Amino acid sequence: MNPIRRHLSYANVAATLALVFAMSGGALAASRYLVNSTKQINPKVLKKLRGKTGPRGATGTAGPAGATGAAGTPGPLLDTLPTGHTLHGTYSVYGIAGKETNYASAAASFPIALATAPAAHFLFKEQAATPECPGSAAAPTAAPGNLCVYEGGQVANGPVLIYRPDTQSELGASRVGFVVWTSAVFEKAGFGSWGTWAVTAP
Repeated sequence: MNPIRRHLSYANVAATLALVFAMSGGALAASRYLVNSTKQINPKVLKKLRGKTGPRGATGTAGPAGATGAAGTPGPLLDTLPTGHTLHGTYSVYGIAGKETNYASAAASFPIALATAPAAHFLFKEQAATPECPGSAAAPTAAPGNLCVYEGGQVANGPVLIYRPDTQSELGASRVGFVVWTSAVFEKAGFGSWGTWAVTAP
């Protein structure tokens, strides 16, 4: 009898067929039911899997710094102070009264010109603030469209006036600055006024 036929039996054939079907069925299931998202895993099983995750590794060393970039193009210079922006500065005018001269003046310039000339105001030391000039010599401020000159101190001087620097004969300020003028009270004596100012573009 043929050796192969001698070992064949119903049980052997059935076991072989079952193994073939199991393997082909498992391959088919694997190809059709591949798990590609944690949402497909039972929450209880997922929790157990996550619990077996190892500890986080140490942070790696920082990489080398990159090369310095090229310098940017400089921005344009401001020709006109933007609306609502404020400039600040100081002033000081001092003189000695003589037989021929008993007044003194000093000019102050705005770092950036205004679009239009502001309304000028002078506040003597200890004078109360106004809506146009709500600040003080220690903290000068000005409402939009106004120049506020705050006297911080004075000695033996009379009235203090604000003149336009372009004419020096017209009261007020120009787009680029102003002149402070004062006079002496006593002859042959020093006199002067000093303080701060603020101007806000209209």
